[in-house]
Amino acid sequence: MAWGKKREYKPNFDVVENCGAIEERENSNWGVALTRISWSGKPPAYDIRDFDLTTIDNPKEQVKMGKGVTLWDDESMDRLTHLLVDLGFGNTEELRDQIDERESFYTPSKKKKKKARKVNVRYAY
Repeated sequence: MAWGKKREYKPNFDVVENCGAIEERENSNWGVALTRISWSGKPPAYDIRDFDLTTIDNPKEQVKMGKGVTLWDDESMDRLTHLLVDLGFGNTEELRDQIDERESFYTPSKKKKKKARKVNVRYAY
């Protein structure tokens, strides 16, 4: 690449599911959203990122996004949830009600617990 020329990077991705907005900015269409995104044909991963919220669910428009974090496995999402709860985030009554409504809460898990590892976080631009 010659000096002075910028290489344009166009990521290959597909927004599989819009889980919801975490933050919506006043006087702007932009905000932070939790989505499930398939990057370069890989299995969908959870993604927390800046988006133009009007483009996420509109298949006719190109999705506009900013920097964010991709969590590649369910264990990472579980660890994030534990960290947030341990730090005191979330209304206890609402959390308790949501847990009671979950079917998996009353179904014993057959998974063996794994030793804690570092959170698998990759940055995608």
